[in-house]
Formats: sequence, C-alpha cells, structure tokens
Amino acid sequence: MAEPSGRIWFPGNPWPDGHAIKTAELWGIFAGEGRDWAQPGLHLHLRIESEDYDAEMDEAARDAAYEEEDHEIDRGIDRSSWKSHIVWGNYHRCSIETNAGPRLGGDGALFDLNWLAGRQFELDPIDPNAPFIDFDSHAFHCYIQGHDAVAGHDLTFHASATPHHFDIDWTGRVALSYGGDDVYRYDFRAQLRGVLFQGFKSPAAMKAMTTKTGLFSKPKTTHVNLRDSQSLGQRETEIRELAMRHCSIPQDDLVFAAGRHNDWLRFKT
Repeated sequence: MAEPSGRIWFPGNPWPDGHAIKTAELWGIFAGEGRDWAQPGLHLHLRIESEDYDAEMDEAARDAAYEEEDHEIDRGIDRSSWKSHIVWGNYHRCSIETNAGPRLGGDGALFDLNWLAGRQFELDPIDPNAPFIDFDSHAFHCYIQGHDAVAGHDLTFHASATPHHFDIDWTGRVALSYGGDDVYRYDFRAQLRGVLFQGFKSPAAMKAMTTKTGLFSKPKTTHVNLRDSQSLGQRETEIRELAMRHCSIPQDDLVFAAGRHNDWLRFKT
C-alpha cells in the first residue's frame, strides 16, 4: 500500500515552500463516537500530521536563521511569532484532526464512496462577532503553534487513481489562540494525494462508573469498556448493522477487525 503524499503551507511563515505531510488518515465513524454534538449516522474523520517544520533545512541554514533572529532580538527587533523560525521550531510540527466532522450518511441518505469524490465541504464559517472560540463545536482541532484554532474550512475530495483512495485540497484560517489571540489572522493550505479511506469505525463504548468503597470514602471514577462483555460475534453484528443502516457499500466488500476501543469494517484488499 502506497503512503499518501502531500504538503501543507502557512503563507507568511518562514517556509514559503511549505512542509511535507508525514501522515494522512481518513475514515468514517458511526454515531460520532458518542459525542454530544453528533447526530446519529456516519461522520467523516480526517487527520494529518506534518514533518518537523524545519525538516528540509540543512543544519547550517537552520543555525544561520536562528542566529539572525537572535541578533534582531539584541537590536530590539521582535518578529511576530508567525514569521519566526525560533517560535515555529519550538512547536516542532503541526497536526489537524477532526473534532466534530461533517455527516456522510444517515436519515435514509446512504453513504457510498462514489458520493465522496468531487464533494466539497465548507465548515465553520468565521463569525467576527463571536465572543469566543467554542473549541468543542469546531469541525477540527489542531496543534500549530500550540493548541490553536482552525476554521473557515474549504475541503474538497477528488477520486484518486487507486480504488478507495482520494486526493484532497483543503484551505482554512488559523487563530493563534494558544498564545492568546482569538482572531483568525492567518491562512493554511494543504494538498493531500492518495489518501486511503480506511473503512468504518464503531462508536466508542466507554462508560464512566463511579463507586465508593466505604461510607466516608471519596467516590472513585473508572472507565469501563462495554465491549469487554460482548463476544466478537456480537461486536461484528453491531457494526455491520450500523453499516447497513448508513452505507450502501456491499457487506462482502468489508472485513471486520476488532480493536481495543473501537472495532472496524475495513475494505478488502
């Protein structure tokens, strides 16, 4: 299986040629993994991670860039964090991952991979009058210069030459909220090629259980995986029923794979 390729750019940062994508993962998850925001159905999950920001700089160029910024600081010149090699280097690399992803299927609208090809999602339009960033409701969470915020997404999927794979073009806006700035001042652009749609993931089955060992003891909360009380046959039946309810993909094309926290239906290879 070929690894996906791609790049991500943050216009105006010290690397105009952008950064290589290290990993790009794509799948569907049923019922939104039990989150309060999720309508019943099948939801998109996408995760990307870049290589280190300075991975394509040789050591001499990296040292020279850092030394130049140190000299600027000595002269009282303070670059914005967006333009600083040193600041970007402190955070190493970026990741962007679905938090409250768009729904792909449900309420009688069955999902098929052919539907995804050519599909465009416009997510989290930016409201300049919003009093604060509601991270829990955002389509994606991110790590850029710390745990920042991304919104204003334009996400387009294209069919790739390999079955079950997609090319993805993605633009959005960044607020450096980790540093205390909640304004979406900056842009990002990602180009992903040959990303495998891995299959379908079951909802999480974790439940918080609170117990007390004595009358005056403090309550103790533990998290129990409800799948531990089910047989593999029961678990497979459960996720296949979800797939039949929300997808038009033939069951014979999907293979069950058990996981610790989530089970999978993956495409046969």
